[in-house]
Amino acid sequence: MSHPPRLPAPFRLRALASDLFVVDGPQRFLGVELGGRTTVVRIGTDLLLHSPMDLDPALLAPLGTPRWLLAPNKFHHLYVGPWQARGLEAYAAPGLPE
Repeated sequence: MSHPPRLPAPFRLRALASDLFVVDGPQRFLGVELGGRTTVVRIGTDLLLHSPMDLDPALLAPLGTPRWLLAPNKFHHLYVGPWQARGLEAYAAPGLPE
């Protein structure tokens, strides 16, 4: 398994398997630093982002092209809108606005 590209601080990208990665980075909620994590699944040359964070898509370019978003619940949807505005297909938990 090759090493994933380095991301600028404060983000960190780790490979879990050849086509499975996590990006760890800052996330504040109600003034408390909780940390955030986006799971990235590579399918061919496209990427599925599970619980996307506020991250420059160019940083993921070495892995592939972001194509799909998954917001699994009402706590992991904060940045779906900006990613969706870039043209990605979004899938979200029931109850989230379209």
